[in-house]
Parts: sequence; C-alpha cells; structure tokens
Amino acid sequence: MDRLARELATIQLDGAPGLAGVLPELRAYLELDSVLALQVDERATGWGVAQLDSDGLPNASRFHAALTTALARAPRRFWCFDPVAPESDQRDRAVDTREVVGDAAYRSSPVVRDVLAPLRLDDHRELRALVCDGGTLLAWVGGFHDGPLHATHRDRLAAILPALRRRFAADRALRTAATTTAALAAALEHHTGAAIVVGPRGELAHANRAARARLDTERDATVATLTDARADVERVPLRAAGLPPHTLVLFRSGDDEQAAAARCERAASRWQLTARQREVLALLVRGRANASIAAELGVGERAVELHVTAILDRASVNSRASLVALVLGALVV
Repeated sequence: MDRLARELATIQLDGAPGLAGVLPELRAYLELDSVLALQVDERATGWGVAQLDSDGLPNASRFHAALTTALARAPRRFWCFDPVAPESDQRDRAVDTREVVGDAAYRSSPVVRDVLAPLRLDDHRELRALVCDGGTLLAWVGGFHDGPLHATHRDRLAAILPALRRRFAADRALRTAATTTAALAAALEHHTGAAIVVGPRGELAHANRAARARLDTERDATVATLTDARADVERVPLRAAGLPPHTLVLFRSGDDEQAAAARCERAASRWQLTARQREVLALLVRGRANASIAAELGVGERAVELHVTAILDRASVNSRASLVALVLGALVV
C-alpha cells in the first residue's frame, strides 16, 4: 500500500488528469475484477461525467457512453447517494453498496438499471467509497467483483482513502486554480473601491486597479490603513489548503458609501427605528464592532447590544450578517 500511496501523491503536471496511471495497481491491491474512479459535475440539463478512469472494466467505452447518456437525464440521486451533499453515513467509507441501501433500491437506481444491467454488472458485488472533502463529493472510487466481498476488501479500500482524498483534492485545486484566479480578479475589478489581498507577512499579493491607483497616489496612507486594525475597511479572511492565511481588504468608495447610507435610511424608515437605532444601524452596516460603535456614539456596549437586538427584531432576522445582507441587497461593499 505504501507504494500505491506514493504514486497517488505524485501528480504529473504534463500528463492527463485522473487516476488512469495507478488504477491497475489499485485493482491488484483491492483484489477486485475491475475498478473505476468517477468524478461528476452538475450541469444545466442534468449531470455529466467530468472524469472517468477504469481498469479491468468490460466494454469500458460502452460503459462510458451509457453512463454519460444516463447521467444527462438522471435525477439527483442517480446511484443511491446524493452527489450534491452525500449522506454523512456514506462519506469516506468503504462499503458494499447493496448492504447500505438494500438490494431493491440498488437495482432501481438509474445507473444500475441503465448502465450496469445491460453490461451484466448488476449481479456483481459493488465495493465503493464516496471520497469527500467535508460535505463535498470529490469522486466515486471502487469497483466490481464477481464473488462475495470480504472484510479484507473493505479494509484495504478504507486504508487507501486518505491518500485518495489528498490526490483528488489536489487535482481539484489544480483544475480550478485558473478559473478561481480569473473569477477573483474579475470580482475585485467589479468592486468600485480599492481591494487588496494581503499575505501573512504583509505582502501585497493582489491589488485591483482602484487599489493600484490609490497606492500610486497615497501609498503611505494606504499601507497604514492596511496595518491599522481600527481602520474603516472590511477584512475578509482567505483560507485555502496548503497556503498560509491571507486577508482580503476592501476599501469603500464614495459611491458605495452614499448607496449604503441611502439604503440604511430607507430600511430605518421602513422599520421605524429611533434616531439612535438609525445611528447604530449605519455603523453596523459599515462593519463596526459593538465596542467601536459604543466609542463613536459615546454610549456603553450594553446599550449598543440592546439597540442591535431591537434592530434585528424589527428586521425579522437573527444575525448581523443577515441584517447587513438585507439592508445592502446586491450592493457590493
């Protein structure tokens, strides 16, 4: 297993994605007749095959074609699990699918009915694991065996699951990196104010055009704002596996401030807030903590807490985040 785990940890950047190169060894290790690794994606017209690798599968090309056709018209639970949010008792577990869902449910699932049965695989035992990252499905990995499944089969698949999870998580990160980077850049350019991504040592990892202009004309003041925890900016922690923590710092532009103030005023009038509650709401929407609001208004924190509670009641929401979203709507701040 150690050799197989090492192979799973090795990604060939100039090679094809997926597990095609390691599946023969995985099949020998699991002692199954055939193995496959399947990744699906949700599409506007159903489900699609994002990646499918197999070894020892009879009529592999026919299997791929039949699965593609079946998924395009399949319901959400197409193979006895929810691909959007796999059931907790099926995540990261090596199981005999029939033992988990029952023989009747197994045979009535679209994949078994429309794909496995025509290929005479529906009478084989199916060992599989839903490899997940938290509640997100990364891949279906397992295989078929023309004979009984034993504890050894399940134990071996369970033992290799951590290596499979790391591999699929890395594949996903590489596959989506370019799209994620482009989406972040586009979103930050859409933000009308300056936006800067700050690294753990204070390095400026990314800045949109508004931020570049600000750095060119007001560099000292901008840098001072980045390092001042009391500054009136929004700080969003960025977390990604394998990377040190970064922070997205959003500066509000004058247009954003005016739009936010106008929306606060409309919300305050609709909810019939008192003059003090209007002041608290305006500062709360700007991201101020209770202590900061209390200091600016010259009142105690307990008084601010009471005002915030009253505003949440008037707005019929149960959190500050929900309140801000309700007030600002689609406004980017």
